[in-house]
Amino acid sequence: MNAQLKESVSFNLETVVEQIKPEWRNEFRRFVDSGDASDEFLAYLDSSEEGKKAVEQAFNAQADALTGLADALRSLQTESVCTEVAKPAEAASAKVTEAVEDLLQLPPEQGKQAVEKAASTLGASLRQDQHSRLQAVAQTLSKALAKVAVNE
Repeated sequence: MNAQLKESVSFNLETVVEQIKPEWRNEFRRFVDSGDASDEFLAYLDSSEEGKKAVEQAFNAQADALTGLADALRSLQTESVCTEVAKPAEAASAKVTEAVEDLLQLPPEQGKQAVEKAASTLGASLRQDQHSRLQAVAQTLSKALAKVAVNE
């Protein structure tokens, strides 16, 4: 498993939240989740070294999780090329499974953020002609997972 992805799994948002004054903790979670914040909360962050440090830790952890996911997804291509000609689909399947399992280890909020950021990074890094293929891959994964969920 990618070392950066392993590190992101161990990140705990609640540990960082404890650095924030209790009255601002829900606002902090919202800020980390969506980037939305009230003017009052932003003023608190401007005046609080602990708040600035907590935001930095949370965003760095998210960036690390995204980097790890992007690296794992990129390695699908490079490692599949190195795999036997008869087994590229198996290698890709194993990498996708590993990446999804790692995401499931994150708290739901962080997992959602990591997926959204990975999608954004992939969208920005792919050539325009690859976007429809990416969409098809995502739809195939979604349909396959829906079938698994129905069969359980």
